[in-house]
Amino acid sequence: MASLAQSRPRVTQSSSRWIVGFLAQELKPYPGRSWTVVRMTISATLVMLWIMVDRVPGAALGAYYTLLFSRDSPQATVRSALTAVGAVACSLCVILFTAAILAGNPVLHFCWVIGMLFLIFFLISAVAEYPMGTAFGFLAVNSLTAWDFPANTELLVEGTLWTALAVALAACITVAVELISRRIHPFDQLKEGLTDRIQTVEAVLDAWGNHHELNEVSGSKLVQYAMTGTASMRRLLLRSNNNPQMMAELSATVALVGRLIDLSATLNDLEVALSPADRERCLEAVKNLQGVRIALSKSDFAAIAALQPHLADARNPFISDIERTIGLMPQVFSGLAPLSEYLPSAVDFQMRRNPIWKEDAFTNPDHVRFALKGALAAAFCYVLYSAIDWPGLSTAVSTCIITALSTVGSSRQKQVLRVIGALFGAICLGMSAQVFLLPHLDGIGGFTVLFVAVTAIASWVATSSPRLSYAGVQTAFAFYVTHLRTFGPQTSLAVARDDVAGILLGLAAMWLCFDQIWVKDSAVRILELFTANLRRIAEFDHQIVGLDLPAAIDKARAERGLINNQFDLVRNESDALFFEFGSRWRQKVKLRNQIRAWQPQLRTYFLLQLSLFHYRVQDPQLSISGEAKRWIEQSQNLLRMLADWKDPQGGQIAAKPPDDLLQFARTLNGQMQAEQHREQTSQRATGICSSMFKVALGVANAMITDSSSHESAPAAP
Repeated sequence: MASLAQSRPRVTQSSSRWIVGFLAQELKPYPGRSWTVVRMTISATLVMLWIMVDRVPGAALGAYYTLLFSRDSPQATVRSALTAVGAVACSLCVILFTAAILAGNPVLHFCWVIGMLFLIFFLISAVAEYPMGTAFGFLAVNSLTAWDFPANTELLVEGTLWTALAVALAACITVAVELISRRIHPFDQLKEGLTDRIQTVEAVLDAWGNHHELNEVSGSKLVQYAMTGTASMRRLLLRSNNNPQMMAELSATVALVGRLIDLSATLNDLEVALSPADRERCLEAVKNLQGVRIALSKSDFAAIAALQPHLADARNPFISDIERTIGLMPQVFSGLAPLSEYLPSAVDFQMRRNPIWKEDAFTNPDHVRFALKGALAAAFCYVLYSAIDWPGLSTAVSTCIITALSTVGSSRQKQVLRVIGALFGAICLGMSAQVFLLPHLDGIGGFTVLFVAVTAIASWVATSSPRLSYAGVQTAFAFYVTHLRTFGPQTSLAVARDDVAGILLGLAAMWLCFDQIWVKDSAVRILELFTANLRRIAEFDHQIVGLDLPAAIDKARAERGLINNQFDLVRNESDALFFEFGSRWRQKVKLRNQIRAWQPQLRTYFLLQLSLFHYRVQDPQLSISGEAKRWIEQSQNLLRMLADWKDPQGGQIAAKPPDDLLQFARTLNGQMQAEQHREQTSQRATGICSSMFKVALGVANAMITDSSSHESAPAAP
């Protein structure tokens, strides 16, 4: 068991290898991806044909929006389409009721532009759903340049209405394509996701059982599923039309499969030696999982309930937890398992209510600061391209809107993806098509083939994780804007040139305003999230002590969701840190690598914590020895001290560990060395408490060793 405390995942790698591995991970196929790309391409192509055949002016935004709607399920698509149409309708009303009144006076018109920009950025920051704010802003920004020259108000109103109609029609076409495709190809994304994850766990256990390396495909899937978690499957489940009993059973299955992925990923990261008996247990678990997977793929839930997996104690706590988790699956469908433990939490059910505003929308001053910075950047671009009479640079304003995020690194990540997407879509695809392909195409049929090919490429990238998907969307947008402005071959290269120049201007304005005013450093943000999660994990037991069983289960579910979300946020922010610059970039990347190394160990502690809670749920009379309680208390105190040390109060990042932390860690190391010479306990709950103590100490030893360059850190036993 001691090996758990000293195991360290392999994290460090060069930037070039990280980028190659990142792209390979993001662009590889996964269940349902190809079919999703086909549906996205069909929807965009139908909108394009409508634009070209009916010669609809200013409708490129409609084709672009077909790539933005959710495709998790028909219900999700309808909800996403209604949200976008509602936001565009609100934006249309604001434009028509204000622009027409203020357009005649240059001073009032300028004030209207500034006010609209502030409103757009405030909505992006304060509304609960980010696409809602951007949908409102897209139509407004698309109308800014046109309403600068109100020579014919009737034509301006007509053009604005056509743009809004294009978005509404795109929503209708997308919903229709999704409903028809479900009839033609009834793909069950939830079932496919579950069975593929179970098969990945089988591959991991088979590799451990037969003592060979995990194959590359299964290894990459394990990393992918561990990173994405079960959020997408929970979302699919919440948006399904299952009856309450089936909802409870599938919710339990999703939770159990997600737990298997977490345990397998942790077991694969931590280089733990397994005994021959534990290897046999792994192979037995593979057979049980195969039975579950085959029955689940056939929707034969009775067959799952009839399975009887063998359960016994293993030396490795993760093997025991994997077996116990597999053993719960038949109980779920036989009515023996407490399904209330696995039902979606109150946090998950809030997705169904879809609140418009964030809870702190009108109380948190950060939303106002965000709106001021965004409005300043966009206004700078607006004034500049108006002053030099270059309306083609108007894409600078939209660049400010769709790349503005809360931290420097995450905002710059979107900026980089927008530049990559714009250069690839406007120059590599758009200009290349103008020069080499369009002169040889004499009809809409040839252009349709070109449009389908570009949309398919962009859609494949757009169906990646949020870390890369934005580049695919921007590739499509740049190509559409270049070729859908006219109803024939686009002969001018100036359109693509102006789009790219406008994007670069917008990025320069964003750097000036978001990097220099009220800056929030990504390294500080990562540490804030990491230390907040440390404290939340340390307080997990205190949150449920004294509650009755139903309340404790509900509270544990909510805390579990929040903690897992914090893990995901730390990972996403750490990726965004690569896009920051400056003299301290290397130190920030080093900190990022350290936190990425600490996270799996902290997640291991949390998984053990959940295991102990599950034992308490199954046996409310479970007694824990005084020694085990002491281990838990010491682990909690150690995590709190680590959080206090690394908390970047005032934006300052502490490097040297405090003396009291060093002394406490040395004392606990001495205790653990003494524990190694004692006989292992046979009580499973006490063994978990001991493992929690050792893993918490392993986290502390790793953090002190990595972060301290002046003090000699306590050596791991």
